[in-house]
Amino acid sequence: MKIGVITWFHYENYGTILQAAALQEYLKSIDTEPALIEIPFYQIDSRQIKVNFSERVKSHISNKIVSKRFGKYFAAKSKKFHDAIYAKYNVMPIEDTFSKTCNMFDLLICGSDQIWSPYWYNDFYFANFPDITAPKISYAPSIGVKEIPPYLQGTYYSTLKHFNKLSVREESARKEIERITSLSCQTVLDPVFLLDRNQWLEVIENVQDLKSDYIFCYMLDDNENHWKAIHEFASKHNMKLVIIPMKSGSYLEKGEHCYDAGPYEFLNLIANARYVLTDSFHASAFSIILQKQFYVFERTAKTDAHSQNSRIYNLLEISGLNDRIQEFNNKRIQETEDIDYQKVNLRMGPFIQKSKKYLKDAIKDVSVRK
Repeated sequence: MKIGVITWFHYENYGTILQAAALQEYLKSIDTEPALIEIPFYQIDSRQIKVNFSERVKSHISNKIVSKRFGKYFAAKSKKFHDAIYAKYNVMPIEDTFSKTCNMFDLLICGSDQIWSPYWYNDFYFANFPDITAPKISYAPSIGVKEIPPYLQGTYYSTLKHFNKLSVREESARKEIERITSLSCQTVLDPVFLLDRNQWLEVIENVQDLKSDYIFCYMLDDNENHWKAIHEFASKHNMKLVIIPMKSGSYLEKGEHCYDAGPYEFLNLIANARYVLTDSFHASAFSIILQKQFYVFERTAKTDAHSQNSRIYNLLEISGLNDRIQEFNNKRIQETEDIDYQKVNLRMGPFIQKSKKYLKDAIKDVSVRK
């Protein structure tokens, strides 16, 4: 069966690339022929994303400074992201039109990552065009937030009713979709969990055993209090910080920086770390898969209407690791006992099997109907 996957894979975010890679690997392992459909853009909804003017100016200035000082690393980093997909997986360019390309496949899978977020709703990520006749299922897309805005609820209903099977990544997203559409929807795990620890270690290219103890730090947002907590933690444990910088401020934090790290170097840094400190969903996910001690910061306050913390809460709830969360703006990491991964694996196992079963059954159902 030829399967066209609709997801993000151009954005230079480690989790974005690796979730796309994971789904390709798993689909190949169950004897299908997957391809990523080339969609080199996504659309941000300006009605939802509003940034203070002074913050935009500050960000612009910071980015210019970072580009001037560290820009020499950017091309190498971009090539590693490009090669992680294009050198390893089948990518289908648009043939004449997007709809014509979609109809070349026996099945379309939409997901994963936050492709269904109302902040950047785009019909392409739902394959929502009347001349697309290929059957559609979703696998673990995220809406990223607790609620779909009222002005988009009708759009989500009219779009999602054309799917053969529906699944999402968070329990809160499942409840929201079922509430506004009355359609059945399942909660499944992010595609990175479709591969086990040993499979991910095999995927990592040129794995290096980093001998010295270190703390791997990957922060998507610049929060001064979080960085204070991180440095205090490193000092307490007498370990160096190894940082993959993302926002401009993290380029200037004290530590050993990996300015041009690609997706597989990202995995390698997690695999060899003593601790992982992050505010990232996927860094948390890979910490669990690779059985690392980690703490994850809330990126926004619980009361923030645009909070994207739900996906992390959901992951920690499933894995029984709620104590790893660090409240937004904490200046000190609240340490707990080391993670017992034997217990975590017992909890995660049934969810992983459920996710694989959903995907296999959905593919089989489409195959039988055809």
